[in-house]
Formats: sequence, C-alpha cells, structure tokens
Amino acid sequence: MAQYIVTMNSDDLEKAQRRGFDADPHVLPQRLTDQFEAGGLFGFRFFK
Repeated sequence: MAQYIVTMNSDDLEKAQRRGFDADPHVLPQRLTDQFEAGGLFGFRFFK
C-alpha cells in the first residue's frame, strides 16, 4: 500500500469542493506547520 503526502493551495481545494469533492475521508488529523518550534514533518525539522 502506497502512502503519499499532498500539499495543495486552499483555494484549489475549495474549487474541488464546489465541484462535489469531499476531502474529509482523505485528510489525516496531522497538520504540518512551522508556526511553533515543535513544528515540522512528523517530528523532523528541515533547515536550509
């Protein structure tokens, strides 16, 4: 079973939802953010 990480602009998701797409069954509760020091991708921090 393959797993993918998808990033999408919120306005593109809104367009798809207006056309009938229901994202809720496909969205995992994990949220990616760099707003806080503890943010990152599943506990990993990436630096330039």
